[in-house]
Amino acid sequence: LTKLRQRLWDGLKELDEIVSNPLRWASFTSEIQAKLIQYRLDLLNVPQQTGFPLNVVFPEKPAV
Repeated sequence: LTKLRQRLWDGLKELDEIVSNPLRWASFTSEIQAKLIQYRLDLLNVPQQTGFPLNVVFPEKPAV
């Protein structure tokens, strides 16, 4: 469970560094911004998956 939570927090931390940087965020197209927003929501919803914590499917990180 600890490795699972660490993977989740690492993904959110990495994404927050992108989202919270206005210059970097503005450099992305609206399509990429939408994909990053959806990816963040999908990460936040990992604990609500039916199989959590034994059977979890992590969302695929969009290419940026």
